[in-house]
Amino acid sequence: MSQLWSDPWIEAVLAAALRGAPLLLLAGAAALGWRRSSASARHLVWLLAIASMLAMPLLSASLPAWRVTVLPPPPEVDATTVEQQIASPAAAAPAPAAVRGAATAPRSTLTLTAAATSLEAPAAPRDWGRIAFLIWCFGASLVALPMLLGYVRVWRLSKTARPATDGAWGDLAATLPGRLGLAGRVRVMVSERATMPMAFGIVNPTVLLPANAEAWPAERRRDVMLHELAHVARRDCLTQLIAQAACALYWFDPLVWLASRALRGERERACDDAVVRAGARPSEYATHLLQVARDLRVPRATSLATVCMARRSQLSDRLLAILDDRRNRRTVSRLFAVPAWLVALLIMIPAAAFVPSRAMGSSR
Repeated sequence: MSQLWSDPWIEAVLAAALRGAPLLLLAGAAALGWRRSSASARHLVWLLAIASMLAMPLLSASLPAWRVTVLPPPPEVDATTVEQQIASPAAAAPAPAAVRGAATAPRSTLTLTAAATSLEAPAAPRDWGRIAFLIWCFGASLVALPMLLGYVRVWRLSKTARPATDGAWGDLAATLPGRLGLAGRVRVMVSERATMPMAFGIVNPTVLLPANAEAWPAERRRDVMLHELAHVARRDCLTQLIAQAACALYWFDPLVWLASRALRGERERACDDAVVRAGARPSEYATHLLQVARDLRVPRATSLATVCMARRSQLSDRLLAILDDRRNRRTVSRLFAVPAWLVALLIMIPAAAFVPSRAMGSSR
């Protein structure tokens, strides 16, 4: 098995996946146990687990190894048996006279001798490490390439968009960012080519709105912009990039994909909670969300590079959460965030340094 994964990078990635699996399982258990807590809190739990997975290879390479004996000792080998195995080929070696008489031996004897010689010659080893590395590169490229193409598509969309300084979106763009503390930190753009309200950008966050939605009622436009501005305020574009990078690195690990999907669901529910906290009536907002998902579509070319308003695959859970009057809609406070980060570090650092070792056999 060690020969199969002899490439150092493949060994590091596989070891990080094994070390990080308990972190993902622990995050899932925490999210399940905190069903009545806010979506923002559960989102933070999933984010910490995924970020720990992403940092695991680097930490494992930089931290001193913490060797723990978990493997059984190797089987003891009898010295007498080893001496007999070493002596047996020497005893079977042909004498010089036999070699000189090989020319007069029958053809069948020569054939058997040649066959025995070919069996003794070791076959050329196959470079399994390089094959495994190429397979990993192929899988990572299949995950990362659509994301990169999506960023190019979004960049092209932003070049053809215009600032929302007038029209139906203009008044909302002038007032809502300031109410959320985002004045001067976010661009609000309108595009004729946009097919769904979306937010994108980490350094220069941008909210892109479809121009054909200017005929919507004022309440729907307000709720839609509040939802996208909540993505910007929460830095969801950055957290989505972290999740996508983890999926590309561990494309073979189903736990990472499940964690990324859970992170995406909690992200949207947390933004829905922000809209309700801002004063939207849950029943009206649920109606607006349903109509947006029905009338508009999420473009596949940009879905991985943006955070969009409504995905039909998440709609039922979001609607139930919006209409739940007993739902906890609070944001994450520092009283919760700081201990959560500390607990994640206390778990991640020993897991990254953990190296299972084999017990030593008893000396005689």
